[in-house]
Order: sequence, then C-alpha cells, then structure tokens
Amino acid sequence: MRRVPGFRSDLSRLRDVLALVVLGALARVRAVDSTLYQEVQTAEPGPNGAVIVSLGRRRVLLRGVPPLEVVQAVAAVRRQLAASGRPYAELDARFRGWVVVRRSHT
Repeated sequence: MRRVPGFRSDLSRLRDVLALVVLGALARVRAVDSTLYQEVQTAEPGPNGAVIVSLGRRRVLLRGVPPLEVVQAVAAVRRQLAASGRPYAELDARFRGWVVVRRSHT
C-alpha cells in the first residue's frame, strides 16, 4: 500500500471544517431560539453540507450554518405543531423558503 502525500492532513482539515460548520449552526440556533437549543442532544455533520440536530426522538436538518430567518421558521413550525398536537419526527429546513415536516411512523 502506498501512502498519498498530504492525504491524512486533508482528512484532518475536512474534519475541522465540518466541526466548525456544526458549531456555527449550534451557535446560530442558540442565538435565535434558546428553547430549541436547550433541547439539543447531539449535532453532527450530515450529507451534502447538512447539519443534523437531534432532539431526542426528533431531529432538525439544517443546511450548514443557517440564516436567522431559517431558525425562526423552524421555531414557528415547532410552535404550530405543538399547538395543534401534531406529532412529527423531523423538520427539514434545508430548502430555501420551506420547512418540511416529516411525520412519525407510529
């Protein structure tokens, strides 16, 4: 097996960038919606630059570090779902202008 020069350092840099994106997303959530932030159990990089924020059995998908309007939209959708008593498994805020609600299968 041949070593590729710089390969390991490139992976390390990629890991650092992904960690910064996740931290940036969490910082934005904390700044905009402290209630949502308090419910965060884990956050990790997802596919295609997404950030997956786990809230117990529910999760929120964000595209990178979201603008404050996106976090506000997620908060508004969460409030509406809670007020109407509708269960959900996932809120997907990766799409411009939309928060997609995916229901629980139970």
